[in-house]
Amino acid sequence: MDFEDSNELSSDNDLLLRKSDFCNINNLINLFCQESNMSRIQEYRHSFFATNIILISRDYKSFLNLDFYCDLYYNGIKFENNEILFRDSVDFRGRTNLLPKYDFAQYLIKKINKGGLSKSSFEKVLRFYNLDITGCQTVIKNYIPHNNLLNLFNSLDSQNFIKFQSSILEIELPKNKFSVKLFTISNFFRFFSRILNPTGLSICFLGPDGSGKSSIISNLLSKQLPFRRHDYFHLTPLKPSNSLVEKPNIPSRNNEYPFIISFIKLIYYFFMYNISWLINIYPKKIQSSLVIFDRYYDDLLIDPARFRYKGSVKIIQFVKRIIPSPDIYFILTTSPDIIFKRKQELSKKEILYQVNKYQKMKNNNVIQIDVNKSIEDITLKVYHEIISYMSVRQKKEV
Repeated sequence: MDFEDSNELSSDNDLLLRKSDFCNINNLINLFCQESNMSRIQEYRHSFFATNIILISRDYKSFLNLDFYCDLYYNGIKFENNEILFRDSVDFRGRTNLLPKYDFAQYLIKKINKGGLSKSSFEKVLRFYNLDITGCQTVIKNYIPHNNLLNLFNSLDSQNFIKFQSSILEIELPKNKFSVKLFTISNFFRFFSRILNPTGLSICFLGPDGSGKSSIISNLLSKQLPFRRHDYFHLTPLKPSNSLVEKPNIPSRNNEYPFIISFIKLIYYFFMYNISWLINIYPKKIQSSLVIFDRYYDDLLIDPARFRYKGSVKIIQFVKRIIPSPDIYFILTTSPDIIFKRKQELSKKEILYQVNKYQKMKNNNVIQIDVNKSIEDITLKVYHEIISYMSVRQKKEV
């Protein structure tokens, strides 16, 4: 699938593995990537028995979103034994497939746990059901209380979506105590793993007014991204913003604060950035969000006058070393004349001063980008850098 099609991850592919293969999943994925010229960029570990791995082609144009299972657990409900499922499977076009009765039952249980079905999901359930009505009814009886079966089967036999929705809302699936405990323990380890290795990413765009930060961010979010969500912040991690509209903030060099107030402001920034990062940013990275900053604390180093700061730059630099930083900085600059033509709110002299300061920013996580190109070309450069970072991070974690 082309990444240009949507900014949402496409439907995943469910793959049930034998236990021996699931334990060897990393080696199997690495071998597949080598043979298919793909890279592994993301993994969402669901439990001891399930993981979601996202791969992307080396040309960045297509990806695979793969859900791997060993044993099927749904919120404390274990579905059928792994050996039985493979024993009763069928081969189709070189692939091993579950029998329709097992496909029907496991898919239905999963959707009941999620609290409902869409019309397309209902049609999928019907497709499995109609392939083997007797087999589907026999298997599902092992999981759904008998007093709910009549309404469920009637809705499927009549192909009535409204009745079907109503019938599954009445169902309360019985849970095995051992499976519930195992599921709870698995969730604890999954959460602990996410704390140690968050699956989200934080990025920051810096550049003079007129460098196109808002347009690039907006275009980036139209791409297919390997994250569950995105969150946007302007300058600080204090609270998310719902707007990508960049508000002009022209430096006011004649209105600097006295030194003592400037120093107090830096102390405030130290606590605000650290505490807000812990409360607002890190949890979002754990939740697999792409956290985007339009400007950050580094702008204080570039242009202290914007913040009415009067004091030593060395103090600003010291504070920078003891506050959290985004995973990647994208520095957007080009010729001051070009930026001035785009936005004439700053003088050419001021733009030249800022461009020189931005271009001097050097670090392993700093990407300098010349914005004298089309928005699409710049966005693709940003996109490729994000994917490259994710690929390297996956190699380290695996």
